[in-house]
Amino acid sequence: MTLLQNSGQNGLTRQIQVTNRQSQAVLAGFELYYGNEAAACGASTVMTNNGNVLKQKILPLGVVQSFGYDSWNRLTHVDEKAGSVEQWRQDYVYDRWGNRAVNSTTSTAPVTNVTPQVADGSAAAMSGRYPGRNRSVMSGATVECGSGNSQYDCAGNMILYGADTASAQKLVYDGENRLVEVKDSNNTTVAKYFYDGQGRRVRRSSGGRETVYGYAVDGQLLAEWEVAAQPTTNMTCTTCYFGVDHLGSTRIVAASDGTVEKRTDYAPFGEEAPAGWSGRTEAMKYELGVAARWNPQRVRFTGKERDAETGLDYFGARYMSSAQGRFTSPDKPLLDQFENDPQSWNLYSYVRNNPLIFTDPTGRCKQGADGKYHDSDEGPCVAPGGTSVTVTEKAPKERDHAAEVQAEMTRMQYEAWKRNQERNKPKEDQPLTENAQKTLTVAYERTIHDLGCVALGYGIETASVVPSMEIVPKAFAPAGAKGGTSIASTLLRGGPRGLAIPTPVGTPGTATFAWRSSNTVGGVVGRWLPYVGLGVSAYRINQCLGQQP
Repeated sequence: MTLLQNSGQNGLTRQIQVTNRQSQAVLAGFELYYGNEAAACGASTVMTNNGNVLKQKILPLGVVQSFGYDSWNRLTHVDEKAGSVEQWRQDYVYDRWGNRAVNSTTSTAPVTNVTPQVADGSAAAMSGRYPGRNRSVMSGATVECGSGNSQYDCAGNMILYGADTASAQKLVYDGENRLVEVKDSNNTTVAKYFYDGQGRRVRRSSGGRETVYGYAVDGQLLAEWEVAAQPTTNMTCTTCYFGVDHLGSTRIVAASDGTVEKRTDYAPFGEEAPAGWSGRTEAMKYELGVAARWNPQRVRFTGKERDAETGLDYFGARYMSSAQGRFTSPDKPLLDQFENDPQSWNLYSYVRNNPLIFTDPTGRCKQGADGKYHDSDEGPCVAPGGTSVTVTEKAPKERDHAAEVQAEMTRMQYEAWKRNQERNKPKEDQPLTENAQKTLTVAYERTIHDLGCVALGYGIETASVVPSMEIVPKAFAPAGAKGGTSIASTLLRGGPRGLAIPTPVGTPGTATFAWRSSNTVGGVVGRWLPYVGLGVSAYRINQCLGQQP
C-alpha cells in the first residue's frame, strides 16, 4: 500500500490519497480547497486566500464538507452534503474570550451530553455556559473551586466530566496537574495513568488491561504494547497500516494486502462521524457510534491517542475533549500567549478555534502547516517542566517569546509610569506629611504589581462588575490618619489613568485601566483596585491568580 500526497499548481488545492499498490484502487481520498473552489466543488466563486480550508471532499463517499469563519478566523460553520442535499451541519458561536458552544437551534449533527450548547449566540446565553474564568459548566456545578459541586480544582483542572454532577466522571490529578485517575459516578476507579520524570505517559491501566508506552531519545512515541495477551478484536490485520489526512488524523486502517479494516471521519474538532452519517455504513468499516469493544485503533484525531474510558485525547501536556472542542486543563501562561493575538489568552481553547489548519503537537502550542508555532517562531515549542512529549532542546537562535513579552510589558509599564509621574505629584497647595507620602507611594507600588499581574497573563482570581469607569472621589485615608491631612483630592489625579495594555479580560485587543480607592480590601488599608474597561461598565479585579492580595 502507498500513501500519495500532492498539491495543486496554485497552492489553493491539496489532494491526499491512499491507494492499493497492486490494484491501484483508491482506498481513501481527501481533497482540500483553500481558494477558488468553484470548478471542483460546483460552488460559487469564493476568494479567501488566507489559508483557511473552505471545503473538503471525502472519497469514496463523495460527500463535501463546507466551512465558514468569522473575522478572527475562528470556525463558525460546517455542513456536509451528498450532492445538493445537506446531511448534517454544526454551527459554532463564541463569546468575546473565544469560548465555543454549538448552536442547538441551527445544528443538526448529533452531539454528546458534554458538549456546551446554546439556543443562540447571545452574550447572556454564552455566560450561562461559561460563567467565569473561561470554564464551561455543566448542570448543577460551579466553576469556583473548593465547594462540593465544583467542576474544577483551584489550579483550573476539570475534575467533573459529564452532563451533570450526578452522572459525571471524576478526574483526579497529581501535584503537577497530570491526570492520574478516572472514577465513575459511583466513585469506582475505571482507569489509572502513570508518567515518567519528563511528564510522558508511560502506562495506562483500564478495564483490566495494561498498556505500556516506549519513547525514543527525542521524546517521540516509539511503541506501545499490552502487558497481557491482547483480547479478541474485530480487526484481522497482523500488520496494520494507518493512512492520515493533512492534520495527521487517522482516516483509514488497512492490511498489507489493501483490505480496509477501519475508516474514520471527523467533525472539525475531532468528534467522529460514525456509521449512519451521510451514507457511512458498518459494511464500509465505519464504527457504529463510539465502539465499546476494545479497539487497537486508539490513534485518532491529529495522531493523538483517544482513551475509550473518557473519550479524551492525550496531547502530552494536557487532555483535550473533542466533544467540547477545548482542553480540560489550562495552558501555561506566556508559553503560547502573545500581545498581538488576543485569542491566545484563552488558556483552554484549542488552536485558536481554527482546527482545520492548526494542530497542537505537545498540548502547549498551536502549530501551522509550515511547522511554525507562531508567526515569527523559528523553532519548536517545548513545554516547561518536562510536561511535553517534545523534549528537543531549543535552537540557539530561537526567540524566547515568554521573555520578550515580559520584557515588553515591563517596558510599557515603566514608560507609563514615567508619563504619569509628573501629574501624580501632589500639588504645591496640597502638602503631604512624610507618612502620607509613604502611604501614597505604597499605593503606587501596589498599582504596578496589579498591572503586572494582569498584563503578564497570570489571569484573574476574582472579579466583580462595577457601574462606571470614573474614579470614585473617596478618601484614601481620612483626614488626620497618619498623615494629618486628607489626600482624597490627590488620589483623583493619581494612578496611571488611561493606560492601554493587553489583557485576557475584555474584548479582543487592549483595555483601559481606571482606578478607585478603597479603605479596606482584603485587610489592606487603602489598596488600589484596577478596573478593566468593558464598554459602559468595568470589572474590578480583586485578586490576581497566583498572587498574594
